[in-house]
Amino acid sequence: MIESIDNAIDEGWPAQIDLLRELIRIPSLTGSERRVQERVALAMSDCGLTVDSWCPTFADVKTILPIVTMETPWENGPLLSGPGRARETENR
Repeated sequence: MIESIDNAIDEGWPAQIDLLRELIRIPSLTGSERRVQERVALAMSDCGLTVDSWCPTFADVKTILPIVTMETPWENGPLLSGPGRARETENR
């Protein structure tokens, strides 16, 4: 089993490196991640995952990332999830 996992990793390694290089070339400053998120969503979809993408409001983000300010532009920074959303954590 471990050998088959190792083989799968080795076979997919060049494609993973290519994807990483592509992602690194896409500018993605905080609040302006739309292009890179779209590319990640495509990669996830290509792997057979159902991708959920949404742009959070300030209120949404503030509950999970208390360091975020009102000035953070979230309209061009969609969030992505695969088959399920991350579970919510209280008092984070």
